[in-house]
Amino acid sequence: MSRVWIVDACVAAKWWLSDEEFTEEALVVLRAVQNKEIQVAVPDLWLYELTNVIVLAARHGRITKEQAELFVKEVCRLPVSMYSLRAYLSWIADMASHHGLSAYDAAYVVLSEHLGCSFLTADDSMFNKVREQKPFIHHIREAKQLLATA
Repeated sequence: MSRVWIVDACVAAKWWLSDEEFTEEALVVLRAVQNKEIQVAVPDLWLYELTNVIVLAARHGRITKEQAELFVKEVCRLPVSMYSLRAYLSWIADMASHHGLSAYDAAYVVLSEHLGCSFLTADDSMFNKVREQKPFIHHIREAKQLLATA
């Protein structure tokens, strides 16, 4: 049976943007998803965050418009479980206030706590703010090691 991981948009963007740091590690995660070694769960805002990253990459010439269109279609086909966190907005606001996070980042942390699973991020700032208090949060650079301990 596969494990559930929360994977933020910073990690998922690396599945398409090869000029990003830690792309190799992110692709290892994608292969694990495709091989059903892990299941990915995300807050529903993930779709918009990831689409925005792709649109901005095209706007800034990192990828072509055609690649952006293809990548957005691929995002829609990814086997991820999406969660609405409307019922957890107070918890998200508290998490954001307590740790100095954006509400967007706090949503990932709250979903991870709610599901009792690991959260993988490539956001250095967010990771550094919460890693001491939230040991289930891991940086993308740890992905290979985490997958090896399955």
